[in-house]
Amino acid sequence: VKLKLVDNEEALFDAPLYMGIAGSVLALVLRLTGFEGISLMASYASTLFGILFCFILKVMHVRPYKQQLILESAEYPPA
Repeated sequence: VKLKLVDNEEALFDAPLYMGIAGSVLALVLRLTGFEGISLMASYASTLFGILFCFILKVMHVRPYKQQLILESAEYPPA
């Protein structure tokens, strides 16, 4: 059951990526509307941080937890 719940919440684990893209769009919109305090590097950095945090979350936390759940389910097959 836990494994199915984790699979259902897969889109939430992509949240840092979506937030990074939203930050990029916001920085570009501010830049195009004449707000000179924002550089293009802020846009690129936002995307990069989103990608990195998404990668770290999925590889360091979600994947090992899913592996643990799969191994536990293999130990106790359904009757």
